[in-house]
Amino acid sequence: MLVEGLQKQMKEEGQWILQNENLMKQNSS
Repeated sequence: MLVEGLQKQMKEEGQWILQNENLMKQNSS
């Protein structure tokens, strides 16, 4: 149960990081 929670959190953080990178690319161009 704890592991599933960690995997879900990591997945959400990974998506957040991808969104941040996309925003930075848009701002720099």
